[in-house]
Amino acid sequence: GVLRVHVVEAKQLMNMDFGGKSDPYAIITVGAQEFRTQTINNTINPKWDFWCEFQIEEMKGQKLAAVLYDKDTTGQDDFLGRNEVDVNAVVKKGQADLTITIIRVKSGLVHLRLTWLTLSSSLADLKAAIAETQLLRVTSMSTGLLMVFIDSGVMQNARPMKKPDPYAQDFTFLINNPDSDTLHIKIIDQKSTQEIGYFVYNLISLIEKLDLQVDSQPYRLTKSGPDSKINLSLQMRILKYVGASEEAQNEGPLTRGSSLKKPDTPTSTVPSEPNTPVRISKQESKESIQSGSSSSLQQPAEEVILPTKAPPGAESPPSGLRNRIPSTTSSAGEAGLGRIQLTLRYSVQRQRLVVVVHKIVNLPLRDPTNIPDPYVKLYLLPERAKDSKRKTETMKDNCNPVYDETFEYLLSQGELNSRQLEVSVVTRKGWFSSGSPVMGQVIVSLGDLDLSKAVTSWFDLQPESLKEV
Repeated sequence: GVLRVHVVEAKQLMNMDFGGKSDPYAIITVGAQEFRTQTINNTINPKWDFWCEFQIEEMKGQKLAAVLYDKDTTGQDDFLGRNEVDVNAVVKKGQADLTITIIRVKSGLVHLRLTWLTLSSSLADLKAAIAETQLLRVTSMSTGLLMVFIDSGVMQNARPMKKPDPYAQDFTFLINNPDSDTLHIKIIDQKSTQEIGYFVYNLISLIEKLDLQVDSQPYRLTKSGPDSKINLSLQMRILKYVGASEEAQNEGPLTRGSSLKKPDTPTSTVPSEPNTPVRISKQESKESIQSGSSSSLQQPAEEVILPTKAPPGAESPPSGLRNRIPSTTSSAGEAGLGRIQLTLRYSVQRQRLVVVVHKIVNLPLRDPTNIPDPYVKLYLLPERAKDSKRKTETMKDNCNPVYDETFEYLLSQGELNSRQLEVSVVTRKGWFSSGSPVMGQVIVSLGDLDLSKAVTSWFDLQPESLKEV
């Protein structure tokens, strides 16, 4: 199968530089397979949000190792600690969300999320695999595995009067999308390094085959003699999450001794915000909606949140949502500052709060010669940290702007009850006599909402001094 690894962050690493900080990166390995995260400068609490995948052929004795270093521009990189996770234990559990205490150093924790994906020969599982990669919004993630066995071939001679030295073997490839991926095979004479044949296979053809495989079929080579051919066996398998085995419930820790620290609550393991905001442009959102409406793809429980356009007042706020419902006589809201439409949703699987800013209606026009240039600014409270700032595009000269922009926050489920989302409508031009750029504001208490499903609702904009709804 395939082990999917999310290297989320590290905390409390050692200070290795003179300025009291480090420049940490992590190397993640399983056997000979190796991946390296980006380097985060000047911190002992790096947030990597790094994804990688490992092909696992033999589970017995396999370990996933995380080794941390401090990048040094003048000499050898400094060691910041390491630890290992038993791959077989992850296979049994299906998923693991771990905060690992790194060893051989004074301090340090690294947060990993691991998912075990089995191999399926059912084409029906491809739809769920594609939906999962769309949900993760990580373009490098795979949906399947392609196994190629080169059996034999007949080809032209690269060196007249001498027999060529072709070489072949079996191969395994991770594939992103069978609908568009292609297999390229070059036949090369080992001594002359001359290309003596070429073959291209579109993987969409393999989808149509029984059990997604072809057994020892001859294929004609291009850039070779008229009778040149190659005999291949091809097998595609779809990556599928099946969950924990029955015996996994009584399994012990996934790392050695006491080096694993499982969090008492999700709050201790997940950073409040990612390094950089994940943002979908309006064009991407429209394309996603179009592709979703014309496809029979069955979304999993953790579906992708896409902008939806609901008529004003059509949504019923969920239980506990303290939203002032606008009167039927005033579409400008209770305070006369306009209304904003938002969708909020929490993905348990991805530990992310998803916020879609749809549109604003009826912003007041105080001066016909000074039409506002509004944009929407978001902060997570109570810290109101710079890392939690998100903002939409600016719509020039518009009192009814439409944005349909999506933003995400990496946030543990345990933090939702103590967090609020501050939503401010700001204009690039002066506003009111004071010249304040804030036209209106709402604060949404996340703990009051049932975010297990998408909540789409209208909110009355309030003066900046009256922030709460």
